[in-house]
Amino acid sequence: MDATIAAEKCYSELALGKTEGMEETLNPLYELMSDHVVVQRKRLGGNMAIAQAVFSRNQRDNIRKIVGPNLVFVVLNMTEECQMKRIKARHGDNLPKELAEVFTKYAELCEPAGEDEEKAHNVTISEDMSKDDVVEKVLEIVKADAAYEYCEHPILYCIYSMK
Repeated sequence: MDATIAAEKCYSELALGKTEGMEETLNPLYELMSDHVVVQRKRLGGNMAIAQAVFSRNQRDNIRKIVGPNLVFVVLNMTEECQMKRIKARHGDNLPKELAEVFTKYAELCEPAGEDEEKAHNVTISEDMSKDDVVEKVLEIVKADAAYEYCEHPILYCIYSMK
């Protein structure tokens, strides 16, 4: 419970432009979420896909330590213009400008997957790509990933970053 309260406060501070200490504040939440993924995977089995913003390589590495070697990260990269277009398509004109700015600030903090980062991939989303195009590209990457060949049930994390 403390981790979720701290994370909520952290996200509120992000809305005000405060980013100092975010990683340390969010780590306990990501640890709880990762533990939950492990429990549910044991309970349910099979493949899993988790959509969660994880903004640094360090956080991805920590999550990987908990979840295990079958974890594949896909970082969805896009320009701010592309992000705003997709947000507007999803929420229309009803989304407060301040909330859209929070999404942008958070995405700016997210690090793309490193070339040397094992089982982590970047997908660059362009404004002309449909949701189905993005899903198809992610599936291509997961199927091509060496982990997929050796792992019957991969776990997939999708996260966003700005390019």
